Amino acid sequence: EATAALITAALAARFDQTRESKTGIVVTEALEMLWQHSNRNPTVAALPWLVVAHHRAAHLLAGEDPQAKTKLASREQAIAALVELLCEQQITSKAKIGPDDVRGGFELDKSTSGSALNPDWRSTQLLGFLANCMKVEGITLNHDSFGWALSAGLAARFIGQLMIDDPSCFYMKNPSGALGGVRQVLWDNRLPIAPTALSLLAVTELQQTLLNFPRPY
Repeated sequence: EATAALITAALAARFDQTRESKTGIVVTEALEMLWQHSNRNPTVAALPWLVVAHHRAAHLLAGEDPQAKTKLASREQAIAALVELLCEQQITSKAKIGPDDVRGGFELDKSTSGSALNPDWRSTQLLGFLANCMKVEGITLNHDSFGWALSAGLAARFIGQLMIDDPSCFYMKNPSGALGGVRQVLWDNRLPIAPTALSLLAVTELQQTLLNFPRPY
């Protein structure tokens, strides 16, 4: 599903730029398929790309069709409800067991009673999802978008905890190659490509979102 969502986002970006009718048909069908799947079992890895595709193409495809616009509004509020649900899974206070480094991460797997919280690199994907949601007026409508921005900032904080910084490099075989890499979890110092790449994307999306974020004054 994540691969399909990524491809759909790329096609939606193309449609946004070219307005090619054939591309629009493909994007419409792909978005329908993704929505049907996400209603049954949303996948964390697919969520950011689903919102990107929706943001780039859905309103253009709907045009002025009242039924299509009603469907869009319903879908956007469903996304907003999912954002609220995910924010409830975010660690926002000091952990009772373990280090404070986990604050800002999303605890997606229910911990055993009495065990330490263990958020992982999937928080980067949820940050990307949240950052893209804040770009869509229909998703933020009647919701606390400033609260979402604070949640996004906390998530970025957690990514910083996963990242290898200068003090962490003393035990690295190749410090220059490891610097800036993002771990999968706090206790595993391996550096696969995906967490680092998706962290960069997520933080870039957040930066772009905040640059255009409405000011309260």
